[in-house]
Amino acid sequence: NDRLYLEYAVARLGAFSNVWWSLANEWDYVRCKSQGLSNGGSPVWDELGETLASEDAHRRPKSIHNGAHLYNHSRAWVSHVSLQGKLSEIPSIVGGRFGVKPVVWDETKYEGNIPLGWGRLRSD
Repeated sequence: NDRLYLEYAVARLGAFSNVWWSLANEWDYVRCKSQGLSNGGSPVWDELGETLASEDAHRRPKSIHNGAHLYNHSRAWVSHVSLQGKLSEIPSIVGGRFGVKPVVWDETKYEGNIPLGWGRLRSD
């Protein structure tokens, strides 16, 4: 079912020039798809990423957003490294291990009064 839905979404939305694909938000928190987690990937997410790449005739940017584990962004279907966390961690997180791919810091922190450090940005 996941594959069919992904094929449909790519066919329906892929022609729009403002589309970029984020295969999952915090991919490793989806337990049913993260079974077999090893070397920064899982068989289910790897297959879905390959499906996305093969169905995307317009070659839009593609990545997968990390949670507790970084995905192996060196996979051929991944166009850029999608990260969250502390900006100071970029060199230690990436450090060239995924080849020469752009890094998109797509979730840094949030405004609010959440006690955790990632939820305490001031709005001013």
